[in-house]
Amino acid sequence: MMQNSLTDSLQPIRDRFIAILADRQSEILTSLEVAMQTPEFATVELERIGGVMHKIAGTAGTLGFEALGESAQKIEFSILTSSRANGTYPAELWTDIVDWLELSSGLTRDAD
Repeated sequence: MMQNSLTDSLQPIRDRFIAILADRQSEILTSLEVAMQTPEFATVELERIGGVMHKIAGTAGTLGFEALGESAQKIEFSILTSSRANGTYPAELWTDIVDWLELSSGLTRDAD
């Protein structure tokens, strides 16, 4: 009974998170496009993506979106370690970001 009460009380927060997630997807997609089309801005745009992923990773798991949070954390870590090392980003980072966008899009579509 208490679990249902907790789940019910988190629902408005989950709904708000999903609503904000659509905006975050747009930010990430814009930064990804700029980074891919304009290599000299890649570091700045990927760091911007990393910041957004940090916010998502910290909240998603708490609200029951573990896969989304883990994926965001992996991307954030990859961006941080690559930019600190030499600014060379692994090829799979781009794929991971696109995969994350697809995963998060599924959540926002399901909410509609």
